[in-house]
Amino acid sequence: MEAIEDIVIVGGGLAGLATALGLHRKGIKCLILESSPDLRTSGFGLTMWTNAWRAMDALGIGDKLREHHVLVVAKYLGLKKLSFSGRLATRGLTEYETEHGFQPGFFQIIGGGHRAGVITCSDKSVYWFLTWITSEENKNVDQSVEKMKDYVIGNLKHANKSEETLELIDRSEMGNVISTPLKYRSPFSLMFAKIAEDNVCVAGDALHATTPEIGQGGCMALEDSVVLARCLSEAIIGSKRGCDEEYERIQGALEKYAKERRWRSIKVITLSYIVGFIQQSANPFVSFLRERLLARVIANVYINFSNYDCGKL
Repeated sequence: MEAIEDIVIVGGGLAGLATALGLHRKGIKCLILESSPDLRTSGFGLTMWTNAWRAMDALGIGDKLREHHVLVVAKYLGLKKLSFSGRLATRGLTEYETEHGFQPGFFQIIGGGHRAGVITCSDKSVYWFLTWITSEENKNVDQSVEKMKDYVIGNLKHANKSEETLELIDRSEMGNVISTPLKYRSPFSLMFAKIAEDNVCVAGDALHATTPEIGQGGCMALEDSVVLARCLSEAIIGSKRGCDEEYERIQGALEKYAKERRWRSIKVITLSYIVGFIQQSANPFVSFLRERLLARVIANVYINFSNYDCGKL
């Protein structure tokens, strides 16, 4: 006998699992479809701004995490393919057998066509990255891990970074270094795109894939999950199940979700792209504005976007 599920979530990523948790908190069952045999653990980390913590608080997991201190549906809806930003990113994780001695914190270097940064993850691990604009000079950099590491070290030497910083990148294990093109969902296409149709919608990167400059990709996925779970629970709880009226209520709930998330997504994608362009530009005029006038403006962008509140379940 064929099983019928009330809610099906395609993808066990951050947004999918968080939405399932939100629905579970509201007493609503759902089915998660995931092609991987295990939970996805790719990548090195994600930025958690205030808005993401608010979303986790709404899901009931914020306090637990604080204790430790630390694209099928899109195609169905007709969303256009992601756009290439013209930049690539090399990311790595350096792990130490004993304490590395770096002070907790984050520093970055911007300008000259590059953006680099180092973040301490724990007393024995450090995350680092370099993003760069593609050109004839560096077009083959991502062909091997050694080339990527040499390219990163060369750029940090040019920026007069300490030998200690260069050494931490050089000692990264081969399996802990990756290079990927930076892609994003075109904000112009998202203005009129179908985010939801019938009983199907998109969330997370399927909705608002963005470049990493303002660190809002994962945060936005958690926001999506709270808004989606809230809209669906309002349509389902206390209503008659399995009737045409319920289907219409679910359609309305997904339309409400799409309306709430569309412009938030467009703003974040657009601002992230602009900040990335400003930070990495080698143009003398843009460099002058960046260093003399725009530093405070960009800092305010980080703060303003992280202060967004997605609301309660």
